[in-house]
Amino acid sequence: MVHDSGLITDADYTRILDNAKQAAEFALGMVNDILDVRAGRLQAHPSPLDLVALLTKLRALFSGQLTRYGIAWHMDKIEGDGKPSTDGTLLFRVLMNLLSNAVKFSRSGGRIELKARSAGDRLRMEIADQGPGIPDAEKEKIFAKYYRVDGQKSGPVPGTGLGLAFCKLACETLKGRIWVE
Repeated sequence: MVHDSGLITDADYTRILDNAKQAAEFALGMVNDILDVRAGRLQAHPSPLDLVALLTKLRALFSGQLTRYGIAWHMDKIEGDGKPSTDGTLLFRVLMNLLSNAVKFSRSGGRIELKARSAGDRLRMEIADQGPGIPDAEKEKIFAKYYRVDGQKSGPVPGTGLGLAFCKLACETLKGRIWVE
């Protein structure tokens, strides 16, 4: 409201307000994820997806963290000429969780890559980071509620163990799938 009313025009304060807005949106997304995982069901409301707008919103949400931690984000151009129809809000929340994990486990000077490919009504998104990785024995377990990978390689990392459980639930609701390599 302060931003919209134009009461603050100084660039530094505007940046602080933008950061606060992004943090509030991120926190709201996490609360919604917790509630949705607890309920165990989601509803999808598909519509034509504006993938460029979705990725632009993600970049804005994470730009402060990426800069603060010295992590580069490389986004390949969107490949394909498909016109996917999906629930953009659910997809945004999935990507928000995955990017949050990528940032959390990346080291300063690291790189996060996001690729998007579309064909017809199908969409494939890939996120890669240079973090410590996930042991093969734990790759299926990470999508279970409250499961957390042992932090010996990466040290203690905060989290609830619900983000990837939400991602799996959302992907299944969207008639898709999620996995880790």
